[in-house]
Amino acid sequence: MIFDSPILCLVTNQVRSEIDCTLEIIESVTSCGVNMIQVREKSMEHESLLDYIKKIHVVKNDSLLIVNSNIKVNQFLYVDGIHLSESTEKLDDFIDSKFIVGQSVHSIESARIAYSNNVDYLIAGTMFQSKSHPGGPLSGTVLIEQIKNELDIPVIGIGGINQSNVKEVMNAGANGVAVIGSILEDKNPVNATQRLKSIMDENFRG
Repeated sequence: MIFDSPILCLVTNQVRSEIDCTLEIIESVTSCGVNMIQVREKSMEHESLLDYIKKIHVVKNDSLLIVNSNIKVNQFLYVDGIHLSESTEKLDDFIDSKFIVGQSVHSIESARIAYSNNVDYLIAGTMFQSKSHPGGPLSGTVLIEQIKNELDIPVIGIGGINQSNVKEVMNAGANGVAVIGSILEDKNPVNATQRLKSIMDENFRG
């Protein structure tokens, strides 16, 4: 099972890291701890997104490749799954059962809806202040605790997670974390990945 060990998910963001640089980082960090790539490029044109996914597929080593989109997943070659927005209330029939399906949630109510749709995992946030959602409302790690206490589903924390607070997220019961800046914007992405993964492994509840 993919969630038998902690998931360290790297989320792409061309605004914060140029594509060529991101591809280089993906190749290096997927060999030392990152085991999921989520392509989240909301402003990218469809054809450019398809090309970007193809390039990531070439360099991602054995990591899972997930695309953040509500577009029919069968249009995406090379991907292992699709990640849906919180506003998606019903899972569409077009999603083949072979694909991993995740969904973003920001409340226990949204988690219940996603769970009723039989998604494979949740990404819960926002844990801490982040560049992606500056000044936005925070759920904190209590949201992970609420979900894990009520629902039998893997949960990945997101939002401002770094080496100084990842332990708190894992101790709340998370199956993993999703990050952008703490890897893509670090001066040494490989070292940052290794340190994050080490802390996660030490505090993983399974």
